[in-house]
Amino acid sequence: ALMMTSAMTLVPYLLVAAYQLKLALGGQGGDEAASAARMRWIAGGATFYTAAMLLAGGSRYLLLSSLLYLPGALLYWAWQRHRGMAFRARETLVLWLLAGMAAVAVFGLVSGRLQL
Repeated sequence: ALMMTSAMTLVPYLLVAAYQLKLALGGQGGDEAASAARMRWIAGGATFYTAAMLLAGGSRYLLLSSLLYLPGALLYWAWQRHRGMAFRARETLVLWLLAGMAAVAVFGLVSGRLQL
């Protein structure tokens, strides 16, 4: 349970760090040049660190966590449709990737190749 919790916690950290890196690379990380450069280094280090931690934890727990993330993503998709807003291409790609990971996890659990 501790490894699963770690994998599920690191995914949002990775997304936040990657978004901060995107902002810093786009010039929105700070006003001064030194501050912007420092923000790029911090955001890059945070993104690298969280990605490395996810890889070090193994794909097993990342696959299992997709089983828990998928229902929330589907609820968000349904809510967006209800509001009359369509998913953008990137969001649809992420949803399909998440669904594919969940399918692999279910197949692994059923076949016995993936254990809790």
